[in-house]
Amino acid sequence: MPVKRAPDYLYAETLERIRGKIHRGEFLPGDRLPSIAEIQQKFNVGRNTAIRVINELQLEGLAAKRKGKGTFLRKVITSASFNVPRHAPPAIRRVLFLLKSPAVMNSAFPRRILESVMARVASLKMDFRMEHWAAAPAANQAFILPVKPGPGEGAIIYYTGDLNLLLLQDMLEKGCPCVLVDGVFPNCGSVLTDNDYGLTLLVNHLCELGHRHVAFAGHFTPPGCVFNATERMEAFVRATAKRGMRGDVLAETTFCDLLRTLRAKKRPSALLFPQDISAINAWRFLASRGIRVPEDVSLCGFDDCLAGGLPPEHLTTVRVAADGLGRAAVDLLAEMPAVGASMLYWRRVKPRLIVRDSVAPR
Repeated sequence: MPVKRAPDYLYAETLERIRGKIHRGEFLPGDRLPSIAEIQQKFNVGRNTAIRVINELQLEGLAAKRKGKGTFLRKVITSASFNVPRHAPPAIRRVLFLLKSPAVMNSAFPRRILESVMARVASLKMDFRMEHWAAAPAANQAFILPVKPGPGEGAIIYYTGDLNLLLLQDMLEKGCPCVLVDGVFPNCGSVLTDNDYGLTLLVNHLCELGHRHVAFAGHFTPPGCVFNATERMEAFVRATAKRGMRGDVLAETTFCDLLRTLRAKKRPSALLFPQDISAINAWRFLASRGIRVPEDVSLCGFDDCLAGGLPPEHLTTVRVAADGLGRAAVDLLAEMPAVGASMLYWRRVKPRLIVRDSVAPR
């Protein structure tokens, strides 16, 4: 016969499990948390226990209720909510900007981020220094260089797909406040593009031009871009549903599969890609197979940046604000000591729609 758990134990266990999910990033700032009914079903507890859990999450500052919509994870969550004993670091006097290597600056996008960081640091009358965390003496070789944060220093780290997470963890363990630009890591501040806003701009633009059946090619994702691609896919699903459009998320993983989809009888009139580079490559492939853009199908990307940092010609896309990301990273880093070490502390920077020739009215 199974042992019946006491209500207080059920409450404490359920609360800790949800806290753990937040701590691990399974719920992200702004996400809707499980409802009372969902907590009852998922954790096999009674209604009163589920209500106590929701109320406690609000009291701890983890969650906030929105009338008629549910309970949502707050944008700013301090480590006090997880009972992690930490001390607030001293006020930041110097910003340490970390890049993988000098070669990263060959791309215009990180260069604009760096320039905006330096300009914002100067306006706040703070000191600045830059270091590289990797050396590559041979092809496909990367040795991690030691990075020693000084007193009163906070780090801004430009995310790359091969960012060494052990390095970042080491920085955090040394007590250095860190902000990751365009990436997510536990216990680290993050400055990110508002992907939901950007994708909604694209979907609204297509809808206004008469497109009613569109598709998102989510599996054409360059390495290191999975987080943004996933957020953009989820935003696509929400935006098309809100507009009453048919929004397909394609399972295709090759351009040949994509070609078959576009030759089907009931095919989408527009394709959206999570990054510009995938959209441009698809455009070239489809043109070689007799599919015209935008006459036969409209194409959209996201980022307004290709390899080397150049904007894509002719492609309708969403421009990520590199300057805004840099400024927001400095501001976020400057604020972090005031609230203590933070578990989930994010800033979102709004992008803007760039209309070019790859989309036509339907």
